[in-house]
Amino acid sequence: MPTAQEVLERARNALTQRNYKFPASRIDTFPHKTLMVFYKYSISVDPQTLTSTRPGANILGLSNPSSIPNAGAGTPTAAITLPVPIRILEPYSVKYDTGNFEALRDFIKSYISRRGQISRSNSDLLDSIGTFAGPLLGMGLNPYTITRLKNVELRKYQLFWKLHPESEEETNTVENIIREIRLRMHPEPDLFGLLLKYPELINFRILGPRNPDHVFPVAPCVIEKFFVDRTAADYPSFFSGTGTPTVYGLYLNLVEIKPLLRNGNELNTLNSSILGI
Repeated sequence: MPTAQEVLERARNALTQRNYKFPASRIDTFPHKTLMVFYKYSISVDPQTLTSTRPGANILGLSNPSSIPNAGAGTPTAAITLPVPIRILEPYSVKYDTGNFEALRDFIKSYISRRGQISRSNSDLLDSIGTFAGPLLGMGLNPYTITRLKNVELRKYQLFWKLHPESEEETNTVENIIREIRLRMHPEPDLFGLLLKYPELINFRILGPRNPDHVFPVAPCVIEKFFVDRTAADYPSFFSGTGTPTVYGLYLNLVEIKPLLRNGNELNTLNSSILGI
């Protein structure tokens, strides 16, 4: 079973076009780097490698997978290799809220009401008496407040790079990277503009650790925001020959399309199995 890193590296190496590396002359010698691979949108995620895959035909009851929209989701469309971002944050978040389960009081009220010994108006009156008598007696009903699991939040990533092109060729590479990201993060109109095709997904990994278990899991993401700072130096600075920036700042905000759930001793998008995708 190949690792997620191997899957993405194979996808990148298979691309003859739209395969961008910065700095192209040195990035392959860097032990640590960021690899990003774009795919057509699909809700289907490989549970082992957490990479985009072709959607299964069974979700729509179809025998021909090619008839499904975005059926080529497992095919990479572009790849970008950059140095490691300035900060590498690994977020995990499970959301809880509090709930008050006044089970005993509600059970007693329901039991008495079913026996016809108390009317609705009298029940409301008892509630009011209980509310106002509590401060006088120094006692109140136990609301049974507990923590309640709400959901596993979709993880968000904020990646930031400062890129310093040293030649016109490297500047062109940075501009091509910017163009690819801003193009692929936007939806495309379909059916005479009545529908919008989802933007492409992005799989990214921070390469470097030799042990694949030390690479934190990342499910396919959509690009939520993308900012380009063309004056990312301490002051605005441009090349005299081309007029292009000497320093670029790239800010990329990503959101995973599925939550990670525990499956034994592993984390994967386990809930996808319910839908058969």
